[in-house]
Amino acid sequence: MTLEQQYTNGITNTEFAGFVANPNFGAFFSEKIVSVPPNGNIFIEDISALEAMDFKYQKLAAENQRELIVFKAEELTAHLATQLDQIPKSFGFVFPGNGSRIIQAIMQQSFPEILKNRPTMAVKTKRSRENGVWSISVDVPDLDDTMRKCTDWVIVDDVVLSGQTAAALKQGITDKTERTTDSWTLATWLALDPKRRKKITKTNSASSVDGFDAVSAVVTYKGGNGIPPCNSLSTLLLPDEKGEAVREKLASAYFPAGFEQFIQQLSHGTN
Repeated sequence: MTLEQQYTNGITNTEFAGFVANPNFGAFFSEKIVSVPPNGNIFIEDISALEAMDFKYQKLAAENQRELIVFKAEELTAHLATQLDQIPKSFGFVFPGNGSRIIQAIMQQSFPEILKNRPTMAVKTKRSRENGVWSISVDVPDLDDTMRKCTDWVIVDDVVLSGQTAAALKQGITDKTERTTDSWTLATWLALDPKRRKKITKTNSASSVDGFDAVSAVVTYKGGNGIPPCNSLSTLLLPDEKGEAVREKLASAYFPAGFEQFIQQLSHGTN
């Protein structure tokens, strides 16, 4: 049985039977498709925020004539956990970067049985910009004996846009194992519509991400005007170059009114 068949059989036997293959990408699966309007933004609420957040979202949206689509990290993880629970315990799970480690933390607290007795690894990632071009670097740690024996891998991430982070992780782990025959799956909260990703990357992969046997998302998001803006609240608070760039972009392009106050409220509301 191929990896794709295993994955299809597993997700169709869960209570979330809505996970289906994309008609144009047979190895891309999702449960829900969200169309973002031209004046829309996606926020992922993945931090411990202030009370009355719904009001704060409404105020920011109204002041800027934007439509906000907000997803809660706990709800997304509950659906993602149902997918991951179907994957054999022999598969190694990789959690890259800040957003993915939030998924890992929620799973450890609310769905510990999924990670129990499973090879698991967190990997540091960093985005940096030079001459206006962003690049990703990954710091794959030395693999212990358990991780080195893994020949099937699942990268668990919060958002998949181009697949650049996943590709860098795959290469970094491949360099460590010195194997090129391992299987690779990418599981995520949100993924950009695979048709749009194909336009960006020119991929011909059935999963929509080169080098991956399957990609599965709780939510596929798309929009008529290019790539809909999608940001997690934790990213808005990052003190690094990436966080600063995201805040500047949102303030200038989408939320010229009230954004600084919104960020201050988030900052004071986190633990």
